[in-house]
Amino acid sequence: LTADESIIVVKGSALQALQKNDGRCIEELISALDKIPLPKRLQNEPFLMPIASRVSITGRGTVVVGTVEQGKVKKGDKVEIKGEGQCIHSVVSDIQVFKKSVLEVCAGDHCGILCRGVKANTVKRGMWLGAIDAVVISNFFKVELYLLSEEEGGRCLAVHSGFTEKIFCSTWDQAGRLHLESDMLMPGEHCTANLILVNKMPVRQSLPFTIREGSKKTIARGIIREVFAPINLDSFKDIKDKGLEKFIEQQQ
Repeated sequence: LTADESIIVVKGSALQALQKNDGRCIEELISALDKIPLPKRLQNEPFLMPIASRVSITGRGTVVVGTVEQGKVKKGDKVEIKGEGQCIHSVVSDIQVFKKSVLEVCAGDHCGILCRGVKANTVKRGMWLGAIDAVVISNFFKVELYLLSEEEGGRCLAVHSGFTEKIFCSTWDQAGRLHLESDMLMPGEHCTANLILVNKMPVRQSLPFTIREGSKKTIARGIIREVFAPINLDSFKDIKDKGLEKFIEQQQ
């Protein structure tokens, strides 16, 4: 079958079904949904879970909430929380799914994980929970970038190398600075660029991200192609004053 031939189209009326005149379309819709293949879960990879929120449990630790991206974790496993330049070690005391305690969760499960001895004020949305040494953090990447055209809801003006704006990736957002291969990128064009953050954040290769202007309007989309060793950076002014290449040379 071609892509068009494999698409299932269900015709019917929700109103008619509610009025109990003809509910066959609902049965056909449910049958079509059951035929959608489930996404592959990376259960054999090291455990990783981006943190969406956290709740403090007095005397026990902090519950971090998120969806397991890959791997498995069970009660008693040693884990670490990384992001914002921090690395916090802990042990899984409890795991809950839909307010029920479970022994183990795997990729694709949305859950709350109680991390023993972790203070809530040290954990933020955007940090990642993972197996020991599984979480990679950096603030320096090579990316593929596409700047949305005005017709796609993007900018009407080009961006120049050194452009700084909010980067949204996984569950975190950070100010980022782009260093383009050329001096300028026009709306509707794509390019390879270096992306730099002030804070070291959890990432992995092939992770998608978006750039939003004013934190609301999406103006660009991209993918992290390569993760470089993190650089020590106090502000983007350090790079602006010295230039990226010279700044990196001084870091080595």
